[in-house]
Amino acid sequence: MPSITDKNTLRIFASASDGPTVCLALKDFEAGDGDSLVLIHSPGAAEVWRRIELPFDIMDVALTSDPQRRQATYMALASTGEAVVLTDPPVVSRVNAEGVFRVIEPGKGMLSALNIAGGSLLALGRGGQAYRFGSEDGWQAVSPVPPLEDNPTDHINFLCAGASAGGGLYFGGVSEPQTKSFDEIVALLTRGDVEGFANRIITDVRRNYGTLWLLAEGAWRKVDLPASGTVTNLFEWEGGRLFLSTNSGLVAEIVAADQVEELYVSGEPKEVADLVGWQGQPMVVLTDEIVTLDLEAGTSENLPVPDGFEALQNLHPDGDRAWLVDWLGLARWNGSDWGEVEIPRALLR
Repeated sequence: MPSITDKNTLRIFASASDGPTVCLALKDFEAGDGDSLVLIHSPGAAEVWRRIELPFDIMDVALTSDPQRRQATYMALASTGEAVVLTDPPVVSRVNAEGVFRVIEPGKGMLSALNIAGGSLLALGRGGQAYRFGSEDGWQAVSPVPPLEDNPTDHINFLCAGASAGGGLYFGGVSEPQTKSFDEIVALLTRGDVEGFANRIITDVRRNYGTLWLLAEGAWRKVDLPASGTVTNLFEWEGGRLFLSTNSGLVAEIVAADQVEELYVSGEPKEVADLVGWQGQPMVVLTDEIVTLDLEAGTSENLPVPDGFEALQNLHPDGDRAWLVDWLGLARWNGSDWGEVEIPRALLR
């Protein structure tokens, strides 16, 4: 069973790995204080577990290269714009020099994710923000202007990125329509005008929708998606192929600059938590199952998951081995089955 029990309110929400080691980001979502915890597990090392408490609301972690030490290390991204290199002691820099903005508008807002695209580490976020990390010049915006939806009041939140064979960068995520008349809608319900309330909900309130953009030769270009759903992953595969996934269980391939073709759809709507390549095949990590795609045959099959793992987060390949990260625990593939890795209870307090 997973290491984190129902009695513990900590949850693993992000992870990264260099193969032999794995970095886990945890947060107490019930506490609401914003502070986060990072655990780095290094089997066989003198320090098998390392715990780092961070006074930030961490959104994501990623593997990067520390230019000062010239070695692989991990980085954490805070919603408020800080990038924390997880060395001893941690090194903090700011991604957006202007800082975080509570009011979301193009080019401004909280940061959401770290992603490696085309070999570069990117920080992504609300307002269509995207920054590239360089060893000498720090963080630089990928474009002087952010993308805009047809309705410019719809807020773009980038969650993932991937490089295309043609040299451009794709960015995916969700766009969030803003309802400026919300107070008026609530007032109708307060007055008992149910019909008026229902009509305004239909006309004024729009759902969030998935969004996909191509940045090529300095210009943004929106790409139509074959189905609705937030774009959760962009995955670079062999031969320059680029796949995407959504929170509705869709996996598709970007086959041309403005053409996306469906590859796989889960039997029931499930979020694709991760999309990776392992043992020569793409792996689709859903919330409670792992699906192996055979691209040539057009078939798929399921890989077993450990008992109690029902909110999968990431799969990190390591040769013929792999790490599997769940909301509640960690497991290691030993070649034929998953072996759960026990996280010491003292680290979870």
